[in-house]
Amino acid sequence: MRRYVSIGAVISLVVWMGAHTASAGSLGWGMDAPEGKPIAGDKVFVANEDSSDVAVIDTKTNTVIKRISVGAAPHMPLASFDGKYVYVTGTNSNDVTVIDTHSLDVVKRMAVGKAPEHLNTTPDGRYLAVVNHDSFDVSLIDSRSLEVIHTVSVGREPENVTFSPDSRFAYVTGMASYEVSVINLTSFTTIASIPIAGGPTVAALQPVGKARGPEIATIHPRVKKAYVPNMDTHNVSVVNLLSNEVEKVLVVGRRPHHSTMTPDGRSVYVLNRGSNTVSVIDTTRDDLVATIPVGEDATGVLFTPDSTQAYVVNRHSHTLSVIDVRTHRVIKTLQTGRHPETAAMTADGSRIYVVNSASEDVTVIDTSRNEVVRTITGVGHYPWAIAVAGGSGFCH
Repeated sequence: MRRYVSIGAVISLVVWMGAHTASAGSLGWGMDAPEGKPIAGDKVFVANEDSSDVAVIDTKTNTVIKRISVGAAPHMPLASFDGKYVYVTGTNSNDVTVIDTHSLDVVKRMAVGKAPEHLNTTPDGRYLAVVNHDSFDVSLIDSRSLEVIHTVSVGREPENVTFSPDSRFAYVTGMASYEVSVINLTSFTTIASIPIAGGPTVAALQPVGKARGPEIATIHPRVKKAYVPNMDTHNVSVVNLLSNEVEKVLVVGRRPHHSTMTPDGRSVYVLNRGSNTVSVIDTTRDDLVATIPVGEDATGVLFTPDSTQAYVVNRHSHTLSVIDVRTHRVIKTLQTGRHPETAAMTADGSRIYVVNSASEDVTVIDTSRNEVVRTITGVGHYPWAIAVAGGSGFCH
């Protein structure tokens, strides 16, 4: 979701989606992953919206070692599969800046569509997809040549993109049109539009500029189905990705905006911003099995690699809720900086870096003790998003 100055702060983050943590071998849906594992980085990259730069944090010392100028109002950084580059969207400059993670130099700036916000790489690392919020399209970039090779039209106000584990299809949520656009990554065309909660016809009944439909969907790594929350209708659509049809609708909390699957694929956590809860879906039965109270305005969730603990960022409570995944209970609440927006977990799951927009700092958490171990200052003005190669993260 975008941040408009007139209404205050809303932020977005992505580090890597779950598919990026796959090792060589089976990637899911009968395909193979690239050789080797995603490169684990020793640096964290923080995008600062108001200073239009990226702060680089050394994870060994937890200090800022450099700030790099990028496009205007950077919305989200993302690490490449091999860890060589970090890509950063410039929402107000309509571009993507490419940073070399070793030299920390800007190596390229690519023009894309209007108001690029979120971006993601295919699980095989071949393509980078940039979601352009205001031009209702997706820019597809070849990760080897760093050239835009196709621009594909999608639904209105596209928010996020995720992929089938075999890298054959991209799924783009259209927040203002209540739909998910399906892009074939061989023909580079939109081949289907999946209506969510009534689709574009129902979305058109909302006041102009007020439709808030699907924002962040999650895809099962082994079974061909997706879980798509719809904010305006307070439910989650379970989509069969063989037929591209909704096969079940689950009522959850109010204003669900973010769904994330546990690394083991057994559960989906749905964050309900309107009721300050997390709805837990059992993916075997596709039934709601728990509702967990958390802090106010939950923005995203991270899981430890073994799927035993979940960490929910609560923006307006300035906290992080630590959840025992087995018992569905909050076991600890950690204080962060003011207005924690997003977070990233290192590749080994040992540390979490939380971006705090109002206090303009980063909180570092040791997951073995579930304690705050450091606050990093001097990152920049209105830190907006964060990335670390090989790690995990979320965006909204």
